[in-house]
Amino acid sequence: MRKSIWLSVLFCLALGVAFLANSVRGDDTNQCSALFASKCAMCHGKDGKGTAMWKSKGMVDFTSADYQKSVTDDQIKDAIENGKKPMAGYKGKLSDDDIKALVVQVREFGHH
Repeated sequence: MRKSIWLSVLFCLALGVAFLANSVRGDDTNQCSALFASKCAMCHGKDGKGTAMWKSKGMVDFTSADYQKSVTDDQIKDAIENGKKPMAGYKGKLSDDDIKALVVQVREFGHH
């Protein structure tokens, strides 16, 4: 009897931890999406494919597997921080955590 109670308690704790882990990840994803929407979507499109005007000028499609394979996280971070013509950099304008969140969001577009 005691063993089954402990197993039930451990099972409930495991479920609670899994739920919290998913909740935090969901909040992080929402935060990344909101940040991208407010700082990047006007040119990169809310779907990461780029707006028509900027795509015609050579903007990359973040959803492209070729693009995702061609860059490292550090290269994405560098482009966000220091800019990449015609985009101005965000270093000093966004926190390091915000820049990391944007890298995560750019990578997330590759999963859709």
